This record gives sequence, structure tokens and C-alpha cells, in this order.
Amino acid sequence: MRVFNRYLSDNSGQFAIMTAIMAVPLIICVGVAIDTTIMHKKSQGLQNALDTAALAAVIPASLDKNALFKNL
Repeated sequence: MRVFNRYLSDNSGQFAIMTAIMAVPLIICVGVAIDTTIMHKKSQGLQNALDTAALAAVIPASLDKNALFKNL
């Protein structure tokens, strides 16, 4: 019984165990942050491409004043 009580009251090595336990969620959070950043950059690139395509389709028609009346 004394050995068990001494084992429970021993705090040496506790820092290493807590560091190992907390390293796993920290690594997971960093991975999620990196994945989210990459996803946001790709989404922003797609949005920029769509905006460019929309402007490319609209600007030539707006420069030609008779383009609105060609189909009438």
C-alpha cells in the first residue's frame, strides 16, 4: 500500500506526459488551420476567375451601343 501511495504522490515526469497529451490536439488544430487556409485560397481563386469571366462577357456588349438592339 505504501508503494501505491508513493506512486500516486510522485509528480516527476508529469510535464512530459502533459506535453505529449496536449501535442496531439495542437497538431490537429494546426492541420485544420492549414487545410482551411488552402481551401479559402482555392475558393478565392475560383471566385476571381468567375468574376473575370463575367466581366469579360459583359464589357464588350456594353462598349458596343448597338449590341442591345441587334436582336430586336
